[in-house]
Amino acid sequence: MLATETSPMITIITPTFNAASCIERCIQSSINQTYTNVEHLIMDGQSTDETIAIVQQHQEKYPQRIRLISEKDKGIYDAMNKGVKHAKGKWLLFLGADDFLYNNTVLEKVSTILMNMEKDIVYGNAWMEKMNAVYDGMFDTEKLLKHNFCHQAVFYESSVFAKLGLYNLDYKIQADYDFNLRCWLSGAIAFQYVPAIVAFHASGGVSTELQDEVFIKDFPGRIIKYTLQGKYNDIKKIDILAKVYRKLLLRYSIKELVYYTFNDGSLLYKCIALIWMPITFLFRKKSMINQL
Repeated sequence: MLATETSPMITIITPTFNAASCIERCIQSSINQTYTNVEHLIMDGQSTDETIAIVQQHQEKYPQRIRLISEKDKGIYDAMNKGVKHAKGKWLLFLGADDFLYNNTVLEKVSTILMNMEKDIVYGNAWMEKMNAVYDGMFDTEKLLKHNFCHQAVFYESSVFAKLGLYNLDYKIQADYDFNLRCWLSGAIAFQYVPAIVAFHASGGVSTELQDEVFIKDFPGRIIKYTLQGKYNDIKKIDILAKVYRKLLLRYSIKELVYYTFNDGSLLYKCIALIWMPITFLFRKKSMINQL
């Protein structure tokens, strides 16, 4: 699909550091796309292997499609934040150096959604090498509170970062999860699911091998804060907060929940949500039984 005035530019942002063994496959998957209004922005952290040379070879062949910025960074999410600032595209997709687009037509398929729907975030599926399965369908609030989108399958309208800020560098492994929760719970960002496999997600990345202890510790306070700051009416806010509390009850101690309830104000919302939580659980359980 040739670029037209109506076809939005998609910027693929790939952080790299000593990724010579895999970066060529990643770049090739963007070059081979039938959708041509794409730039692949390589944010390199001053690699010491052949990464930069490989990227430059492709950049010489495809100067309009490949762009390289190599400078010292503070890790993957710092590189992604810098990529957001340098990106020219209306839509941003973050692809790891060892990941690649699932097939040559996926961006053309998704671009139809991007052009015709007034959404801020469009997400699809990824093929997870570690699971040997597709991950993970349509999300709702309960599901996102349990686990994250695969960021290799999420297209962000660039203005989202202007509205809600960048990735939090306090979280070395799950800053993308924190950001997605911030967007979802804000009530200000419109999401759209597209039933397509966007990318192949390789196993062995940092996020699949380690846990972000700082994020886990901050998780209760963060999601309660994001919900309370969300642009909802009072009833909707209390209902979402009840869902938040229900998920926290499964992961954290009563002592921790009491702390986050009586900390940082908004006590009325929190107390009503705690009362509403068991009631909504009974409704949800009854609905699940009726569906069997």
